[in-house]
Amino acid sequence: MSSRVEKTASDIYASGSAPSAVVGAELNGQTVIGISADAPTEIAPKLQDVVEMLGGAGTRNINKTSVACCAEFHVGNELLLKNPQAFSSQINFTNAIRPRTGKVVQMCGNCKATFGK
Repeated sequence: MSSRVEKTASDIYASGSAPSAVVGAELNGQTVIGISADAPTEIAPKLQDVVEMLGGAGTRNINKTSVACCAEFHVGNELLLKNPQAFSSQINFTNAIRPRTGKVVQMCGNCKATFGK
């Protein structure tokens, strides 16, 4: 899946778009690739408490990062909406790639707290 994420990041950049990051994730055999963007309108129930603890969706917290806007949050949220019995810590992520540079982006503190990584 890492090669698919790298290709997606490259294709996105070639199209003239440049989100902060592209990442892939897997849960229970389901895989998704997603990008960083505004916080989703629907948040999986298992993520609600941690999102509120971090300051609320779309806010910038003490870490100066936006809550629920990372690519990891988007793909993790999507997988948990599809798998409501799963836990956030069960999600496996690829490295996130910054389309503009092709470099790996480290997971932020918000996502580490959200997904137990």
